[in-house]
Amino acid sequence: MTDPKLARPALTSLLNTALNDITRIAATLRELTERDGGLLRWGTAQCEALLARDALVRAPSLDPDRTRPDSPARRVEPHRTTTSNEAVATTFRTGATDAERALIKAAEIAPHPDDVLACLTAALHCARLHDALR
Repeated sequence: MTDPKLARPALTSLLNTALNDITRIAATLRELTERDGGLLRWGTAQCEALLARDALVRAPSLDPDRTRPDSPARRVEPHRTTTSNEAVATTFRTGATDAERALIKAAEIAPHPDDVLACLTAALHCARLHDALR
């Protein structure tokens, strides 16, 4: 483990960035699932994005305002998209992979075991999100 005082700002930044990305993907997938036939195409991916978000908000190093379900910080605008399903899936696969890598890096520098668990669990769901978007 690294020195907690040195790791804290970098860890918080990684966690916040990953949470923003995952939350935005989940919000957009929610809109896509509400379209005709969208649940079949996007439902599994939406579920994995929500599981990743829910795992990540358990990280003790995350800003407490971001972990409350009713927090304005947890509300983000979904991507507004008029592009094809394949373009959306490709964009979100890239986002899921980026979030997964950030979460693994965060787990490596996290001083608290609960942070490590939250990061690795969220990273697992990001990998599953990537697979669900194929």
